[in-house]
Amino acid sequence: MGSLGFGDVTVSRVFIVECATPPAVTPLILLIEFGDSTEVGGVTVSEFASTVVMATMLVSIPALTLLLALLRSETV
Repeated sequence: MGSLGFGDVTVSRVFIVECATPPAVTPLILLIEFGDSTEVGGVTVSEFASTVVMATMLVSIPALTLLLALLRSETV
């Protein structure tokens, strides 16, 4: 039995990688299209969301690299 209660090790590894991926750009697109242009501290909501999406994508590169290395070594 794989980790996390899955019956297959491959399924549990795919689940772990999917959970570790950064958020998509979809929330940003929805904010730009339907959100208001309220500014908090001189920054609009969509500017803040785009900064968060970019930061999480940059952080995810080394994090996913490390996670994939751990999964390949069968540590996790």
